[in-house]
Amino acid sequence: MEQAYINDINLKSSFFARLTEERHTVNGLTDGVVYVVSEENEEAETAIRKVKEALSSSMFRKTWVTDYGCDFMPKDIAISSDSQMGKLIAEGHNLVMPLIAPDSNAHIYLVGKIDNLMFLDSAVSFLTVDADLIISSVISHALSNVSPETIEAVLTGLSEQEVERLFVHPSDSTFRPKTDDIHFRGNHAANPISVIGDTAVETERRFHSGELTYQERTKMLSKLPNIIKRRKSDDPQVRAKADEEYQELMGVLSKREIYKMLDSLLLSAKPSVTKNITSEVTDREAMGRKTAYHIVLSKREKNRKPYNFHDDYAYWLFIKEKDGTLHPVKMQKASMTIYVLSLIEKVTKDRNNYIVDVKKNHKAYIEANRRLFDNKEEEAEKSYNGLKINLENRQGKLGECYSDIEFALQTTFKNLKEDYSPFLANRQFPLTITKEKIELPPDFVTQKTYIL
Repeated sequence: MEQAYINDINLKSSFFARLTEERHTVNGLTDGVVYVVSEENEEAETAIRKVKEALSSSMFRKTWVTDYGCDFMPKDIAISSDSQMGKLIAEGHNLVMPLIAPDSNAHIYLVGKIDNLMFLDSAVSFLTVDADLIISSVISHALSNVSPETIEAVLTGLSEQEVERLFVHPSDSTFRPKTDDIHFRGNHAANPISVIGDTAVETERRFHSGELTYQERTKMLSKLPNIIKRRKSDDPQVRAKADEEYQELMGVLSKREIYKMLDSLLLSAKPSVTKNITSEVTDREAMGRKTAYHIVLSKREKNRKPYNFHDDYAYWLFIKEKDGTLHPVKMQKASMTIYVLSLIEKVTKDRNNYIVDVKKNHKAYIEANRRLFDNKEEEAEKSYNGLKINLENRQGKLGECYSDIEFALQTTFKNLKEDYSPFLANRQFPLTITKEKIELPPDFVTQKTYIL
């Protein structure tokens, strides 16, 4: 695979922004946030508010490597006038976006200049696209250059001393180059997992296509200690077989899980120390048992203004905190119907690792859709037919619905204290919250909504 400097990447924002590096990180700034260097007047406040609203509702959120934001540059931030960024700001540059750079000894910043804040939303769009490209590239490089032993350590847990050695003191870190000659380096790869190997790529494909089941994934993850042991064998054939199984294991981890591992142990200023990163990141069953949140389906109220659901939704979906605070979960109608089927299945049958097959649950879909939106049977039938599920068991529009479900949950959980994973239900992952965490109206758990 071709390795290249990130400086060589064709950035979409290059007509108004440039990459800079600073040997000394500017403390007080958050990675992924576009900071506006401006007086806090009405014009600037309006422009920033507009961007924040656009980011929170963006249909592309589900594809982002990290969260993005926009805010005023804090007045107490000290930027040296001798630094490259300080010089650019002095020249009139008014946008600063810090970025994570796990393979660099310096901190990376996108610094831009716009003459009119009415174009701030467009500028931020360009910057987030470039930021995602840069972050994906450096993460690919980090994964490709870290030793297998270190990845194993990430998966199985690191001692506090090892975390200190690897991550807190970057000069001694496996992830960071020990020479000043390498900056902004990354890999151009369509799929970051490809740096692990062809077997990982093929396993990922099989898992996403349904050829490899969630139960099989769970069994693979449970074999990790044995795989690690065999990879250290004196027998080269045993090691080769273990290496192949190790690649397969990496292939069933989602990109979100990989990014989360790196974020926990590498990208944070003070990496968290956990005894078992596998459980922390990939054990969705454990997260489902431990979650403090409930998911609630409730009948529409007369006053919809606090949550702004559409008028044609007869039922509303929420994530509920312990104190009763409700956070709306907004999905398209077909997506919500599919998701509610998983909730019904969990409450009525409570099968482990069970993924609801929409193709086999035509009648249940029709009944749930009718109730959720006060639809007539022909309207519900039209909704089901719109999924275009064919005889070859291809997803049709199901893939779009599953993406919408994940996006909705991701949006709701972005300001909550937990990961949304155990609440997710799609073709690859079953719902893993316990049935006690689900609150459904009585008429949704009757025989009419029976799930096969």
